[in-house]
Amino acid sequence: MDDAPTLGAPQPRSSRAPRVTLPLEPSVEELARDWTLSAADLKEVRRCRGDDNRRRFAVQLCTLRRYGRFLTSYVHVPLTILTHLNRQLALAPVLFLTDSECEATESEQQDRLRQYLGYQAFDERRHQQLVRWLEGRVLDSVLPRALLQQAEEQLRMWRVVLPAISTLERLVASVTAQAQHDVFVRIA
Repeated sequence: MDDAPTLGAPQPRSSRAPRVTLPLEPSVEELARDWTLSAADLKEVRRCRGDDNRRRFAVQLCTLRRYGRFLTSYVHVPLTILTHLNRQLALAPVLFLTDSECEATESEQQDRLRQYLGYQAFDERRHQQLVRWLEGRVLDSVLPRALLQQAEEQLRMWRVVLPAISTLERLVASVTAQAQHDVFVRIA
């Protein structure tokens, strides 16, 4: 199954490992930096109905802010992070967080998070913008692996939700191959 999303569409959830790797044992500093909710964050989280939806929203808020992506599954959220968020939200502790059974709720929450944090979806316009940016970088003799990392950083700077890693890998490979082809044509 291909995990590349359709441009502009919400990313499908998958039973495979999440594309974002959360720290299993985050340090106190990491919890404070990446998993602490501001007063405005708490107000936004409390708009959700139900404790589990509040937990999921808080996890996604912190994940999007830190990693630029949404989690595809909540079952891998470490207990330390859940406990830290539960304390801030004044919710009863839980050992794990289950995936939402309602796709509409998940999609609505992702839309709210994008709007709240000022992020945009990776749509066709952003896709073309990234292609142009990559074309400029590939001529600087940047290796594909480094180019992939720089593309993720650039999308974060533009405040665009990162697409699936496989989507970015294909895009970088395509632009790199086209640039190499163009160079060979000029040489010939």
